[in-house]
Amino acid sequence: MKQELRQKLRKARNSLSPQQQTKAAQSLLQLFRESSFSESKRIALYIAADGEIDPEAICSFLWEQGSEVFLPKLNQNKMGFSPYRPDSNLSPNNYGIPEPEGTLSFGPRVLDLILMPLVGFDKDGNRLGMGGGFYDRTLSTLQQKRPQLVGLAHECQLAERIDPEEWDIPLDAVITNQKIYRFK
Repeated sequence: MKQELRQKLRKARNSLSPQQQTKAAQSLLQLFRESSFSESKRIALYIAADGEIDPEAICSFLWEQGSEVFLPKLNQNKMGFSPYRPDSNLSPNNYGIPEPEGTLSFGPRVLDLILMPLVGFDKDGNRLGMGGGFYDRTLSTLQQKRPQLVGLAHECQLAERIDPEEWDIPLDAVITNQKIYRFK
């Protein structure tokens, strides 16, 4: 069931033309800038792949604002967050996803906000990822203070319902190219 939904939603986002992707990323930036999320000082985001909505313009905006930006960095079955600057050298990890070179990485506790990629989401804040569980495993270690979790998506990735697993960590919000969904 989840695998079929994952395939359907990946196909939908991959069917967007380069022009649609560019326009969506610009709309995403505009909504992000107008939100309180843009005031965060330590923010993790991702390098877009596989039709994901691209947060590159958000990253540039954050650098201009003087925010510290981090990218996910995989280490075996765990994920940390490494500082990301305009002059950072990136190398592909085992999944072909660029991540900062070097060994420096932090747990999620140091972050104010995590802008997360997703395959799908629903109106209850449930997130469907690629299926590796890296974000959920990483975030499950946090008890009290945790960063705000905001998914970034194309509007076409909104699903009717995603049945969460007991280990799934719900999102605080999702920003699409059309609107901001807030949960809780």
